[in-house]
Amino acid sequence: MLLIWIAVLFIIGHVGSSPFGPVYPITAAVFRNRYSDVEWNETLDQFKNVGGDTVIFRAPALEVRTKSSLDNDPDYSTCGSSFVGSSCYDTATQDLTGKGLNVTAVITYSNDENYGTSILSCPGYDKRLNSTTNKIYNRIVLPLLPVSGNCSFQKGSKVVVLLSVFSGGDPHEVLLKSAASRNISVLLGLPAKQEQTSISALNLMPAYLAWIERVLEDHKNRYSPSMYKTILGYYSRDEILLSEIELPLIQFYKVIASTVHGFGKKILVSANIDLSRLTLNKTIADHVQGFSKLSDRKSANIDFIAVHEGRGYGRGGLYWPTQVDQPINASDTKLMQILQRRHPMVKPNVTFGEVFTGSIQELFRGLNNYRVLNKDTSDLWLLLEAEEDLIDDVCLPVDTKASGNSDPIDRTSKSRLDRSLSATGAAAQKVMAFAYDPEFTCTTKSQTVPLVEEISTDSGRPIISDCSFHSSANRSVVVIGYNLDGETQGFQVDWPDRDGKQHQDHVNGYYFELDYGEQHGLIPSLEYTQLYDPYDVITLADHGYVNVKAIGSYHGCSFVFDYRQTSLSDNDTYVL
Repeated sequence: MLLIWIAVLFIIGHVGSSPFGPVYPITAAVFRNRYSDVEWNETLDQFKNVGGDTVIFRAPALEVRTKSSLDNDPDYSTCGSSFVGSSCYDTATQDLTGKGLNVTAVITYSNDENYGTSILSCPGYDKRLNSTTNKIYNRIVLPLLPVSGNCSFQKGSKVVVLLSVFSGGDPHEVLLKSAASRNISVLLGLPAKQEQTSISALNLMPAYLAWIERVLEDHKNRYSPSMYKTILGYYSRDEILLSEIELPLIQFYKVIASTVHGFGKKILVSANIDLSRLTLNKTIADHVQGFSKLSDRKSANIDFIAVHEGRGYGRGGLYWPTQVDQPINASDTKLMQILQRRHPMVKPNVTFGEVFTGSIQELFRGLNNYRVLNKDTSDLWLLLEAEEDLIDDVCLPVDTKASGNSDPIDRTSKSRLDRSLSATGAAAQKVMAFAYDPEFTCTTKSQTVPLVEEISTDSGRPIISDCSFHSSANRSVVVIGYNLDGETQGFQVDWPDRDGKQHQDHVNGYYFELDYGEQHGLIPSLEYTQLYDPYDVITLADHGYVNVKAIGSYHGCSFVFDYRQTSLSDNDTYVL
C-alpha cells in the first residue's frame, strides 16, 4: 500500500522534504530572553519556518550570598527599608531572627519572572520587601532540613532565605502567549542547583526542592489554561557527564522528576560526553552504561535526555570506520584547531583513532541500540552544538543573562550541522540546538548570512545518516536519512570487487519508506531507501568497505563488512 502511494507521489513530482516530518531535523533550540510580542512573534515565525516546534529556556542557578555581595549587587541595591543603614540583607533577615529562626543562608534567584502572590505561601514568613524603585522583591523562607509542611518552623529552626527580584517585563509570559498561538511547545528552565560553597549543595537540597515546587505551583496558578498547556515541561540545565552516572545523581533526578510529573509536565536533562583520550579516556561502553542508569524509568524516571554530540568542543569526532587511521586535519580542520587550542601539544598529523576511543556515530548507535532493547527508557535527544570552540571569528552579541550562549565563540556552518546529523540523525528521537542565540542569528566576518537563513534556503539538501547492506542474504545497499526521496535523486556508490579493486557507480533508489522515522519512533522526516545494485553477488568482494554519497549532499556515509566467517550474524559481520 505504501509503495503504491509513493509511486503516486513521484508521478505528481514530489520532491524535497519528507511529507511526514519537519523541514529540517533541528526542531528544538535554547533561546535567550525576549521582552516584547514583536520580538517573539518574529523569532518564532522564523524558527517554525525551518521546522522548529519547541522552545527551550535555561534558568539561572540559585546563588548563595554574603551580606557584602548582596549589598553591592545593583539588582538588590533598592531592596530594603528606606531608613539609612538598613540594607536588603538586614531587611530580609532581622525580623526572622526576632521570631526565633536561625537564618543559615541567604540565596538569590533572578529569572525575570513576575511571580504572583501565591509564591508567598507561608504567611508570617514570606513577604514582599519595600523598594525605593518599581522593582518587586519577594522574601521566601525555606527549610534547611526536611520538614512536614514547608511552613512548619519551630523556634530555633534553621532556615534559608531566598530573595527574588522582578524589574518589569516577563519574557516567559510573553513567549507563552506567542507560542500558544503558533502551536509551539515550551520547556521552561528549572532553577539550577546552587554552586558548591562552604554550605554544601547537599545541605541546601531541601530548600532547593521546596523552591522548585513553589515555582511550579506559581506557573500553574498564574498562567492562563492555554499558556499553561503550552508548557511541555521543564529543562534542568545542571550539566552532567554521561560516562559518570552514580546513584546519588539518579536519586536527585528521581525526586526532581517526581515533582515535575506531579504537575503533569515532563522533564528534560542534558548530558555531556567525552570520548577523548586526551582527557578522561572514557569509552563508548562507559557512556552507554551511564545512559542505561539515567534513562531507566524505574529509577530516575526522566522523560527526555539530550546528549551532547561533543564535536563543537573537541570531546568527540565525526568519522566513519574507514577514517579511524586518517589524520583529523584531512577531513575536519576546525576540529583540529579546537584540539590544538585545548591541547597545544597535539601533533598536527594526529589521527582520529589516536585522539578518540570511538566515534560520535558509534556512540549514538550504541545509545539507540540500548533503547531498542530496553523499552521502558527515556527518549534520546541529540544536543547539537551549533558552535566551534574557537575565537577567531566570534559570533556576537552574546547573551549576558546566559539564557542562550554567554560566551563569545565561533558559530558553525550548515555543512557541519549536516555532518553531525549524518552521524546521529538515525538514532535520536529529537534534535535540539545550543544555542539559537546568537549562533543562528548572528553574522561574522567570514559568515555574512545568519545560520537560520542558510538552513531555510538549504533545508532540502539530502543527508545520509546511516548506510549498510540490507542483510547477508540481500546485499543491496540501504541508506537512511533525510530528503532522499526526490524523483531523480541519485547516489554514488564506491564498492570493492573480489580482485581488490574499488568501483564508483551512479545508482538510484527503487524502494522507499517515507514514514520510516514515524514507524520506528525516530524523527518523523527520517526516510529509508534501498538502492539498485551496481554489482552482482559474484563480483562483490566478501569483505571490504562501501562508501555512499547522495548526489548534492555535503557528506557521505561509509561502512565496512566481512562475510568470510559465515557463522557470524549480520550484526557481527559489519560495522556501519
